[in-house]
Amino acid sequence: WCYGGQDEECPGGQNCYGGTTCYAEMMPTPNPMYKPTNPPSTLPPVPYDDPANNRFCGAGWGMAMSNCSFETHCPSGSSDDCSAGHTCHGGLPSPQCNIVDIWEKMQKADEPSPVPTMQPISADDPSNTKFCGKSWGEAQSNCSLDTHCPDDKCPKGFICYGGTKCNSFDMTETPTKSPTLRPTDSPTTFPPTFTPKPTESPTDPLIPTSTPTSQGPTVEVIPEGDMRHSFWCGKDWADVNKKCHEPCTSGQDTECSDSTMKCIAFTNCRPTPEPTKKPTKKAYPTNTSAISSSN
Repeated sequence: WCYGGQDEECPGGQNCYGGTTCYAEMMPTPNPMYKPTNPPSTLPPVPYDDPANNRFCGAGWGMAMSNCSFETHCPSGSSDDCSAGHTCHGGLPSPQCNIVDIWEKMQKADEPSPVPTMQPISADDPSNTKFCGKSWGEAQSNCSLDTHCPDDKCPKGFICYGGTKCNSFDMTETPTKSPTLRPTDSPTTFPPTFTPKPTESPTDPLIPTSTPTSQGPTVEVIPEGDMRHSFWCGKDWADVNKKCHEPCTSGQDTECSDSTMKCIAFTNCRPTPEPTKKPTKKAYPTNTSAISSSN
């Protein structure tokens, strides 16, 4: 750049030409333009419209405006505050080139972003009623915090059903962890569900009974919707779902009569409901003495 218009300003015997399409503002400088400095925590109290706020360094007015920053600010108006080859230009537009606005933007950039808070979920949120299951009834009968699917995601083989009568908002405590929802080749074991009670003696020892009664261990009746009804014996997953050999509600392989079979959980097999027995007509004793006296 030969800003004086003289050939002597050009190196190596070159000449200085005017009217070119080159602009000094676009040319790189051999030295860094500005020394980076840390901005002060506060600015001196000056009016916003003070002319000193709009003075910045640059090779030209356009470059000063496009690069106005805290480092290029020259409030004194002297080009001595600028790096080599640059001059101090005033009258730059606000708010783009006003040191007050530039300083405020720098302060906001240093402020930490606020941590977003989770929006509380109300009791009537529809996602509270979503639970995993192979059917809507199963999802409702086995609803728990473990099967809750507010994001509509369930393990493979299960679907997220909404609109159940369960509400995760009311489940303040985590229930006992249920068996895994995925079908596995290994059986799922359960702890003993009951302890046999010893036979109790008659409550009234003065009245003997004709036949002594003995009370055996109480057999647990598994509810109809309980998932243990899906535990069946088979050689593998395909075999048990095709043939439904025999149930194994305890979850133990030893309950299978065939030693080559395993107890597989969460099959498609279910027990056949027993037919309802018709009530028998109660027989009443005949008073023979009353009949004979009437004759």
